[in-house]
Amino acid sequence: MYTTYEQLKNNPKFYSIVYNYYVGNGYNAIIIRNLVSIFTSLFIILFSIFIIFFIDWAELLGCNNEQICKGAYGYIIYPLSYHSTKVNIYMICFIIISSLYWLWYTLRSIMDIIMFNQYNKDFKYTLN
Repeated sequence: MYTTYEQLKNNPKFYSIVYNYYVGNGYNAIIIRNLVSIFTSLFIILFSIFIIFFIDWAELLGCNNEQICKGAYGYIIYPLSYHSTKVNIYMICFIIISSLYWLWYTLRSIMDIIMFNQYNKDFKYTLN
């Protein structure tokens, strides 16, 4: 990829990449930021699925007295046998859409890491 400045100066994508490389504080920081973002988005999706579908909110919110309330595990349910068919369809759609988003985001981040790796090599080769 080692191109000359003359080949790059008319390429607006190059300037965008250099700007993002600078704003991202270099290659290592970009890798760490992308990996943290991948795992953060995965945690948010899994936590949302658990909170929305695996907790019996009606029973939990109806608990007014400490002596009659169950322990924490007493409010965790198996959603496919507990919820109606309509809610189960919503849950499956939510999981599919969330999974597709996470997969797209992960692939995009990996592509960014590969691209910045190549430019990192170019910058080191050109500047040394």
